[in-house]
Amino acid sequence: MAYETFLRRILAPLQIYDLDGGYGAIEIACEGEALDGIYDRLERLDGRRRVETATQEELSEYEELLPYPPISESISDRRAAVAAMLGSANCCMTLPELNRVLPLCGVKATAQETDEAYTLRIVFDSAPEDASVLAEVKRRLGEIVPCHLALVYS
Repeated sequence: MAYETFLRRILAPLQIYDLDGGYGAIEIACEGEALDGIYDRLERLDGRRRVETATQEELSEYEELLPYPPISESISDRRAAVAAMLGSANCCMTLPELNRVLPLCGVKATAQETDEAYTLRIVFDSAPEDASVLAEVKRRLGEIVPCHLALVYS
């Protein structure tokens, strides 16, 4: 798939980028090229094996695409962590599933429902004291938790 063309097509109505020249065009070309590369690797991997049934070797190939590796040891836990980080955890992420996956992805916290709709409270087992570590944990949570949910931390 040519993601550069796709990005140009969906951004054109917004009229916020110069899509034919300058930095906007360069940015779209770079983003499109990066997305094409990821798509090609995922297409190759998915053609061989789905995450849910991937072997040790195939999981390692998936993990190379992730910003950080899962810290789980068993193959079933690695499959769950990779699926969560790729956003394909059986197309749904229940609260028990999320709490099972968080530690596998290196986040020592528990998610809890709140009284507010579409909001989860994240309770850290031991809150990171270093601001950069906390920022990294929040980034990981943002990649794991479905995007329609808001997060509050305690």
